[in-house]
Amino acid sequence: MPILRLTDAPSSSANVLYDFNPSPDQFAGHEGLSWGAPEWTAAPGSVGGFDGPRTVAFNHYMSGGLIGAYSELADLARALLRPDAWLLVQVTSLSEPRWFHVWRSSPAELTPENLFVRSGMPAGLHGINVSLTADPYLYGERVSLPSVTIDNDPTAALHPMSCVLDSIVGDAPAPLRYGVANSPGHSVDMVVASTAGVDGSTPALRVIDVGTGDEWTAQADTGAPVADASMVGGSYRATTFADNAMQRRLLGADIFTGRWLAVARLAASVASVGLDVKIHLETSAGASTDDVTVQIPAGAGPWWQVLGEIDRGIPNAPTDTGVVDGSGTLQVYAQAVSGAPELRWDCLLLVPIGPLSGECVAHVMTETNVVAVGGDVNAWTDGDAQTHWEVVSVSGTDVSTFDLGRVQSGSFPVVVPGVPNLLTLIVTPGANSGGSDDITMTTDLDLSYRPRFLWPAP
Repeated sequence: MPILRLTDAPSSSANVLYDFNPSPDQFAGHEGLSWGAPEWTAAPGSVGGFDGPRTVAFNHYMSGGLIGAYSELADLARALLRPDAWLLVQVTSLSEPRWFHVWRSSPAELTPENLFVRSGMPAGLHGINVSLTADPYLYGERVSLPSVTIDNDPTAALHPMSCVLDSIVGDAPAPLRYGVANSPGHSVDMVVASTAGVDGSTPALRVIDVGTGDEWTAQADTGAPVADASMVGGSYRATTFADNAMQRRLLGADIFTGRWLAVARLAASVASVGLDVKIHLETSAGASTDDVTVQIPAGAGPWWQVLGEIDRGIPNAPTDTGVVDGSGTLQVYAQAVSGAPELRWDCLLLVPIGPLSGECVAHVMTETNVVAVGGDVNAWTDGDAQTHWEVVSVSGTDVSTFDLGRVQSGSFPVVVPGVPNLLTLIVTPGANSGGSDDITMTTDLDLSYRPRFLWPAP
């Protein structure tokens, strides 16, 4: 029979709040045990549903006669009146431990009048029905993934602003815990995206260069390529705004099949600092991003700027039709909101976030004003706890601190079992940091997750 214990954390070393198996007599109980199952909250075939809670139920038998049962009920009630607890489950003593995250519910069933005696059970045993409301999945022990060093150059050979995470265990997507450490000397903003089903066998991130030998045709107020070693491709094109109209500035680069998060690497002249520019993308098929207002930061860049999600705007023909997908080309529009800035286009980075239609398979988190990490400071984000913190080394001891200036938006990155997972990390200078993006910089990334399972381990 399974081993069941309420603990205060999902860990083998956690404190036991209540043991449903303190003696061989009680080990023989748990009749009527049901693990329950998560409920899908949406209609079949619809988009946007999620797995709801499940109910774990069983009969628990207590020894010591009626007085002993009353005492056990009081102990159990105290454990279940907490806001939450963790139910350790082992099918046998040799099984891998897993935990249900259980939540406080009404203790009405745990009243003395609901005690019962079952014929055939040893004398002095009293039973009670236990029903626990739990998260949809069981949680396993935390799994640490190999540390990786991410290059800040999207054209690097080994880890070009991304890495592939595979051999993920579990039955359901699991939020990541990630810690970053680099040494830019200033606060940074980050974009962290996880995309399931991308193995990196072909370039996972698409880099569309702007400059010498590019695919673009210069449009209104946009000039010829200018050499610059700080740029990803070694050159850029600049737009000088003769008026404040929204006009097409670049035309013609192909956009690939799929759905993408578009991120531009930009710079500007020093005289342009503080001026505002609006930017959006369009495709030849009519798809577009919303206008993004960009204030040219102190230092004038380079920096990475998220422009939004886009696809070609052309539905994919089913593969069994033999029809070749039509092409879609990108167009870059920009408008000077204030003054007459000189905006420099380095490259456009396309991060895969999903198929052309249907639900997005990516989770994208944007974090702004992350403290200057590196040396003795690391920045952490935990998708399970949905929180973030910094770790500072004080006299050789790691001390957790909370940075009130750090802001997160989007959804926490996850890893999906059974498929490779592309993790993209874009680190760029904070808007008010005065720093510049350096393509030679690297970021050390520590990763772990707590796998999620439908059922206890055999």
